[in-house]
Amino acid sequence: ARLELRGARVLDGAASTKRPILEKLNLSLEAEGEASVRVKGDGATATGGSMLWDLHVTPRDAKVEGQVALRDVPLALFTPVLPKLPFYELERTRVGANLAITGKGLESASVRGELSISELGFESERIAKAPVGPVSFTARGQATWTPARRELSNLRGEMIVDTARVMVSGAPAWPEDAYRIDVKAEMPKTKCASALAIVPDGVLDELSSVELKGDIKAKVELH
Repeated sequence: ARLELRGARVLDGAASTKRPILEKLNLSLEAEGEASVRVKGDGATATGGSMLWDLHVTPRDAKVEGQVALRDVPLALFTPVLPKLPFYELERTRVGANLAITGKGLESASVRGELSISELGFESERIAKAPVGPVSFTARGQATWTPARRELSNLRGEMIVDTARVMVSGAPAWPEDAYRIDVKAEMPKTKCASALAIVPDGVLDELSSVELKGDIKAKVELH
């Protein structure tokens, strides 16, 4: 059996203008023997980004395996699963990813690959007087996502900002009524100027013009 959907369009039902979220959406489901179904699809966002997925689903075992790729997709599309942070102009933030996924129903999913976020900003008087950012970074590694707890467990990876690298491990979570942080971060020996570049614009205020020489390394454990 094979089922195909071509050229679909997804609109934002919460917006009064019913603006499009996804366009040129193609989806196919094809039986692979008696045990599994292959789910393939691709589409374009209204902002010029694109997404593609190729998954093998085994209903009997509630198992999902496959690949997901994103290019210049608005981060705002993922608002339902994002932590409740004071994002600034979230619709400008873009996400790119190449991920390998192994999941078990809606219980959990192991994710491995590369994720990039650009033009990320925050706005809160508790952080700075003016909006903070934009921040852009690339992350490589793996983690297990548990939707019911909104938790990233078994997190191990590397975050790259400009020329600085930070190794990260731990298990951050953001359930409905709280935040839980159990994270270790380590920055190997790095030029001070590169380390300073990690700090987003707006945080240092007048200190942002300070020039530093020499090297720095750091290790942080946050619980």
